[in-house]
Amino acid sequence: SINGVAATARVYRNALSVNNPTNCPVVTYQITYNANGGSGAPSSQTKTHGVALTLSSTKPTKSGYNFDGWATSSSGAVAYQAGGSYTSNSSVTLYAIWSFSSGTRYVSAAEPKTYSGTTLKCGDKVVVSDCKPISSSNSTETCAVSSINGVAATARVYRNALSVNNPTNCPVATYKITYNANGGSGAPSSQTKTHGVTLTLTSNKPTRSCYTFRRWNTNSSGTGTNYSSGGSYTANSAATLYAKWTVKTYTVSYNKNTTETVTNMPSSQTKTCGKTLTLKATLPARTGYCFLGWNTKANGTGTNYARSASYTANSAVTLYARWQLNRPIDICPAS
Repeated sequence: SINGVAATARVYRNALSVNNPTNCPVVTYQITYNANGGSGAPSSQTKTHGVALTLSSTKPTKSGYNFDGWATSSSGAVAYQAGGSYTSNSSVTLYAIWSFSSGTRYVSAAEPKTYSGTTLKCGDKVVVSDCKPISSSNSTETCAVSSINGVAATARVYRNALSVNNPTNCPVATYKITYNANGGSGAPSSQTKTHGVTLTLTSNKPTRSCYTFRRWNTNSSGTGTNYSSGGSYTANSAATLYAKWTVKTYTVSYNKNTTETVTNMPSSQTKTCGKTLTLKATLPARTGYCFLGWNTKANGTGTNYARSASYTANSAVTLYARWQLNRPIDICPAS
């Protein structure tokens, strides 16, 4: 037997003595501490063979985490507590084991997510604290939520639904953007907006007779939010965008068609597309000439218009005065 334990061996007789020798070399073992992502790990200790070692009572720290104890691997289960007893006759590195207590985390795809309060979804960025078991009879831990994606909130989330990094396996939320020509035609096809990703709206524009397309609006009456064709849509919500139109107008100008003085010249008018414009009834006056009406060309070879005539063309125009020399024997036409 060796130290009371059955064994089989042979030993040199001259290596034996009646009394326990005092000159035996002492066998020791090194105990090393690793903060495992934290800081302030204790200094190494020396364990003497056969003598129990009291582990350091110094505990490392890590922001947002509780120190649970020491394990013999970085991801192992807690095997020793600070100040506990180490009896193994072997060297070892002890790793700090941490449990999350507070700070910023992301909600992972794990279910369930919300224990109480505001509903949380995968990918939400949350600030949490007060992580603890639900009750003395239920060890499942929840954490208090003080903000969700930067907005103050009140909730409790299951601790196992939290992760350090934004998860990549969240189901993608999408929103449908629909276009309405709002009295016109050729509305673009619908688009799909992905949550958190800016959507570039289509650059296709609808058409409408006598109207110019200006922009899109979230309200058919144009009193909502405006969006430009090809612009950015950032809202995380579905929407119907309505075409916003401006009726086309044209300027009808009057030209005296002479360098001489003409009085009582009419001012310009605005013609609305699709509607008939009544020309001015004003009668211009030029000494020695009779006013015969208006023409779309200065030389009189265009289309004639009388005073108060109807102008129906959907285009801008300059109307030139038509003059006839008034000889002493002539009488100007009533027009």
